[in-house]
Amino acid sequence: MQCRLCLKETVLLKKSHIWSDFLYTQMYDDKHRLVNLSLQNYRSKFVQSGLHEADILCAKCDNEVINQYETYAKTVFCDEVIPPVQVNYFRKEDGLEYTVINGLDYTKFKLFCLSLLWRASISNLPFFAKVKLGKYEEAIREMLNSGNAGELGSFPCMLSRYHNQNLPSEIVGEPREIRVPSAGVKYQNIGYVLVIGGWVFIYNITNKNTDEVFGETVITKEGRIMIPHIPYDQGVKILNHLFNKKIFI
Repeated sequence: MQCRLCLKETVLLKKSHIWSDFLYTQMYDDKHRLVNLSLQNYRSKFVQSGLHEADILCAKCDNEVINQYETYAKTVFCDEVIPPVQVNYFRKEDGLEYTVINGLDYTKFKLFCLSLLWRASISNLPFFAKVKLGKYEEAIREMLNSGNAGELGSFPCMLSRYHNQNLPSEIVGEPREIRVPSAGVKYQNIGYVLVIGGWVFIYNITNKNTDEVFGETVITKEGRIMIPHIPYDQGVKILNHLFNKKIFI
């Protein structure tokens, strides 16, 4: 069978995680299980680990290529940063709070973020049905396979998170297509939003003049990124939009 990343005919793994397992760390119970909740029938069931699929990646691509991006990103998302990476927090005059990270590896961090979206696009699981990258899927595959993160404007990803005791962070939302505004023209760009454990990934796929929208919230080649802390009211809108229900008020 053909590996979806390297495109070689080889033996494929029977279990490849679509989204990195460490992103679920705080959501597991003491038996390493996740609760999978259906909002349509309000039934829940335990699953032993995160979403995974068979016959999409070979061992080398999963355990070496993708893993190198995951291993690096884990130090950031799990608060295990290693010098020269530095993390600081500040509040702007308008009251918005940010986490500022300097010293990141532009290539590894950006390709990790793109790997989440790409794996969702190649998946056949119903959970990821709304992610269809079309011609952009191949472009991102080449970036991941070659280790080339491209220029700043090549599939930029804005990262943010919400911190509020009244909003559950133990949520993995179905990824959805969105419209990302560009300078002077709203809803022109195609994008996707992923919500995983309190982290919000917003991708711009078609990238038409979004510098004024994303600004410093995407990683620079110097390894700097500003991560806005989403206010409560915005967090409510994001979660309600993901589930197509007014669950939070």
